[in-house]
Amino acid sequence: MSRAALLLIASAALAGCYDFDKLLRDCADGGSCPGADGGTGGGSGGGAATGGGSATGGGTATGGGGASCADAFDGGHALTGICYQNVCWENPLPTGETLSSVVGSSRCDVWAAGGADLLLHWNGCTWQNAQLSSIGAYQDEAISGLGWSGSRWWSTLTNGPVETLGTGGWSDATSGISKACCVSARSFDAGEESIWIAEPYGPLHRWAGTGFESVVLNGTDHVVALGADSRGGVWTAGDDGTNPLLRHFEAGTMSGQRVMLQGGLTDQLASASVLADDSAVYVDYNFRLGQAWLDGGSTGFTLMNAPTSSSRGLGFAPTGEGFVVGDAFTVYVCSTPSVAGCQPTTVVPSYAPDVIAAWASPGLEGSWLVGRGGTLARYTDGGFAFYNQGLQANVHALVVEPDGGILAAVDYPGVLQRTDGGWSLSSFIANESVRSWSVSPNGARLCGGGNGHLKCTGPAAVDDTSFGSGYYNGVAALDDGGVAVASELGQLGLWANHAWSTLVADAGAPLNAVAVSATGDIWAVGDKGVVIHMTPAGGLDPSNPTTGLGSFYAVWIDPNTQLPLIAGDDGSHALVLRPDAGGWENLYDVGDEFSQSAYGLAGAGVDDLYTVGPYGALHHRDAATWTRIETGTRVSLHTLLLHGPDVWLAGDVGAILHFQR
Repeated sequence: MSRAALLLIASAALAGCYDFDKLLRDCADGGSCPGADGGTGGGSGGGAATGGGSATGGGTATGGGGASCADAFDGGHALTGICYQNVCWENPLPTGETLSSVVGSSRCDVWAAGGADLLLHWNGCTWQNAQLSSIGAYQDEAISGLGWSGSRWWSTLTNGPVETLGTGGWSDATSGISKACCVSARSFDAGEESIWIAEPYGPLHRWAGTGFESVVLNGTDHVVALGADSRGGVWTAGDDGTNPLLRHFEAGTMSGQRVMLQGGLTDQLASASVLADDSAVYVDYNFRLGQAWLDGGSTGFTLMNAPTSSSRGLGFAPTGEGFVVGDAFTVYVCSTPSVAGCQPTTVVPSYAPDVIAAWASPGLEGSWLVGRGGTLARYTDGGFAFYNQGLQANVHALVVEPDGGILAAVDYPGVLQRTDGGWSLSSFIANESVRSWSVSPNGARLCGGGNGHLKCTGPAAVDDTSFGSGYYNGVAALDDGGVAVASELGQLGLWANHAWSTLVADAGAPLNAVAVSATGDIWAVGDKGVVIHMTPAGGLDPSNPTTGLGSFYAVWIDPNTQLPLIAGDDGSHALVLRPDAGGWENLYDVGDEFSQSAYGLAGAGVDDLYTVGPYGALHHRDAATWTRIETGTRVSLHTLLLHGPDVWLAGDVGAILHFQR
């Protein structure tokens, strides 16, 4: 991959792009972190959407400002995917996991964290995987907050203890706090540490040197963000169950004072940052920004609304510059926390991700935004440079092309094609997205289903839009030139002899998949427990009109028996069914937290079978035993592909992961 590939430009017309060639030369020459505040005392931290505050002070736990970047890149300067054990990200890069917190101690020492306990570290030249040693066995497992106390890093886990980073790596600071929402830390009074941690509905905890002291919150208080001040106290932001809530707690008394908010704030507060004068800047979920002081009550003002988006958070440097961020890459760049000082960005990626958190450095140069789909955007030279690479549109299907390449069907005009250089956007149906794939059993024909559009390449090519509207959620290509199609509008059709036959005009629910056996049986499945079986003679098998269970998302023909296996759920638990004596036998007896549904399945047979599902779920059936395989992600997976020893998994936010069996 070329050096230019390290930078995903949001727009071809993006002005003031960062000089990556110079950055790489600096790194290769062992130069200091570009833009770093020199020495060991530079930088400011804080301002994450899930906490962080506005830390001041210098140095870092991993080497301080001005750290050397000589070994930051590998020999090819390639952007590589994050791996957990042997499962690695291929798209987006370095990860598609949602990042919900970002905090820095300097421009050379920035940490980003999010789902599946993912932890990344920016050393001034590149992002590196700093993931904790293991991932908890929970669907919502995530690092919920990060904080810098002037001498060490702190992190909170949604389902685990508080961790600190010292010279020996990350360690457990306490086992007495669980399900923490956020952390805020800073140094004050000649280097004294101030660390505050909140559980969403209390208690609120303060580090007292050797342990935590706690205070119980009011019964309805709900905390979503913290901001530590320069006197050892903290601001808490959230709601009281009905109205937005901002409180200030003093370090000595641990008593909280509620601030009466003004300026039309009616929604829950989303985030808070603390400025050098100890005032709190806060934003609610409707893009309304305010500022509160301790010595004068509170004042408020209203930021321009973004009617198509909601705010997710903010990040302000102690000096008053910062960002307010939200859905669909809605970003306000602020010279001051005011209407006049905040201007919406004009740089929007072609596939706009949600931005969740921001860390602002003084002057904004070298600041970071993070968000959904692994979004990593650096503010430099008055614009945004994107350090994550790849399309973040949901992936619905994978297929091996007749020539051996791999294609991914995505919610975006075009398709993703895998080459030696990675995944890149290509075209199959002009200016349209593809929802489903199929290769004929003889491997000669490739068919894709779009929005009312069927296209097949190879012998008996097809390019037709006459069957009906709605996405073709499933296609099954046949050797004789035929194609079975299942649509989201509940239609089941067969293309043969250059014409359509309607097999089922309305299944009563969306159809999600179709498959054809070597014996000529057509099987289609859909929502509301719909299972359709068309016999080789063209008739509807009355013994299998429906299972009466849940919803089904995939059907796969066992090559050993030519009978179908169907995957879905009964509303609360995953199902993998096969025909059995006129009924259906459920093969899926997994009872872990990741067995709510099965969205896709594939394998070598019923005794060597894989399923994928929500929260990164991957299970394998070996003979009659199911085993969960940790994928290192909590992104929902919708489909999988087995090709020789290789297994590809794909799903939301463009997620494509790979491992070898």
